[in-house]
Amino acid sequence: ADMFYNCTSLKSINISVPVTTIASYAFSYCRSLTSITLHNKVDSIYSYAFYYCTSLIHLIIPDSVSEIGRHVFSACKGLESINISKNLDVINSYLFEGCTGLTFIKIPESVESIMEYAFINCKGLISVEFSGNRLNYIGKAAFIDCESLKNITIPRGVTSITEWTFYNCIGLTKAIIPSTVTTIENDAFYN
Repeated sequence: ADMFYNCTSLKSINISVPVTTIASYAFSYCRSLTSITLHNKVDSIYSYAFYYCTSLIHLIIPDSVSEIGRHVFSACKGLESINISKNLDVINSYLFEGCTGLTFIKIPESVESIMEYAFINCKGLISVEFSGNRLNYIGKAAFIDCESLKNITIPRGVTSITEWTFYNCIGLTKAIIPSTVTTIENDAFYN
C-alpha cells in the first residue's frame, strides 16, 4: 500500500493507467513531489495518501473521485490550489490540515458534509466558496485556526454551526448566516 512512501527524490507522478484506488500512505513523505496527474478512472484516495508532500503546489482531483479519506493532504504546506472532484460528497476529517499555502478553495455542489477539523491550521486560507445548497453539515472545528479567512457565507442547507467551527479565525470580518441556521454552538466564532 505504501509503495512510494518516503521517496524523497520523487518529483512527479503521472498515473495514466486505469488505476481506481490510491492506497493509504502511497505517496506520504514524498517531500520533493511537485506534480501529480491522476487518471480519470481513480475513484478513491485513501487516508494519508499524499500526507506531508510539502512541495506539492497544485492538484486537480478528477471528477471520477467520489471518496477521499482522512489526512490525505495534511501537512502539504506548499499546496496553493486544488480543484476538487464534482462527485465528492464528504470533505473528510483533517483533509487539508496544515495546508498553510492554500489561499482559496471552492467546495463543489456535490459536497454534503465537511467533517471535523477538515481545514485546521490553514493559516493562509483567505476565501472559501460554497457551490449550491447541498451542504448541510460543517463539523466541529472545521476551520479552526484559519487566521487569514476574511469572510464566509454559510450555505442555506446548513442548520447548525458546530462548536469551534471558526475558532481563532482572527481575520474574519464578515459572516453571512442564513435563516436556516437555528443553532450556533459554543465558541463557534471565538477570537
